[in-house]
Amino acid sequence: MTSAAESDPQVKPRRWWIAALLGLLSQPVAYLYVGRPRRAAATIVAFVLLGIFLWHGLNGRLAEPRGIAAMAAFLVFIALFTMIDAARIAIAERAYQLRVYNRWWIYAVVAVIVGFAGDVAFDPAYGVGRSVRPFAIASGSMLPTLRLGEKVMADMRAYDAREPECGDVIVFAAMDGQTVYLKRVIGLPGDVVQIRAGRLYLNGAPIPLEQAEPYSPSADDLVIEGKPVATQRETLPGGRKDQIILIAGSGLVDTTPPFTVPPGRVFVLGDNRSNSLDSRHPQVGFVPRDHILGRLSFIYWSRDWARIGARIE
Repeated sequence: MTSAAESDPQVKPRRWWIAALLGLLSQPVAYLYVGRPRRAAATIVAFVLLGIFLWHGLNGRLAEPRGIAAMAAFLVFIALFTMIDAARIAIAERAYQLRVYNRWWIYAVVAVIVGFAGDVAFDPAYGVGRSVRPFAIASGSMLPTLRLGEKVMADMRAYDAREPECGDVIVFAAMDGQTVYLKRVIGLPGDVVQIRAGRLYLNGAPIPLEQAEPYSPSADDLVIEGKPVATQRETLPGGRKDQIILIAGSGLVDTTPPFTVPPGRVFVLGDNRSNSLDSRHPQVGFVPRDHILGRLSFIYWSRDWARIGARIE
């Protein structure tokens, strides 16, 4: 006795493990494989809507730990749901009648289109990278706020509708258009910034200082070996507080001339005042407003697990 699949070459049962694998790799293709074009279209619409949300950034919520977690959870849910659903349908369809779209080349075309759409969705210029973008800490210039090797997430739309504020930790492009820096905004247009023997003055007034909890740098922190490390906390205008490092005897904390911030630019400093290439140096100088790319939001990876998810203040 022959089965329906053996008597009719157009009747081919769907293999559940293929359906599950496709559900993991390409959800629309999985639903086409098991004969559910409406569900394939629904998954495509869901990903289009997700792409719109990613591009929009949800007013900065996407740059928060909960926003990233929600996005990851949604993607995992879609993949797992499709795997189970497609496998269940395949098992139920014992004698599957091939449709016009059940061709390998159609599967390939759909997979390529979905893959291309995914690349666009995560492209820095068009997709999620327009809203959030990861950066790795490659120097000790922002110690103790940011440690070498940590990875941070930046809100790339933070300044679409507002201007940078004193105390923001920003990511900006250098004048060469290639180098990217992560520093703290200290001076806004019209402000006069000066450092006198390591003490920060803003518009002629000293920024309040207080002793902060001790900081024990590691060899990876790129501080000056053999120098005593003093950790203090500044209170910036508006009440923002930042913890800074000063190393006794370092020429970088000596008195500087006053810097008057011109219109359309900001003055930035590293929190590791003794080892930071920032607006005090001609290589960086005043940062043009249109060179500011975004504001750092939180740490998403650190060798110190207690710091993962910490907001960058």
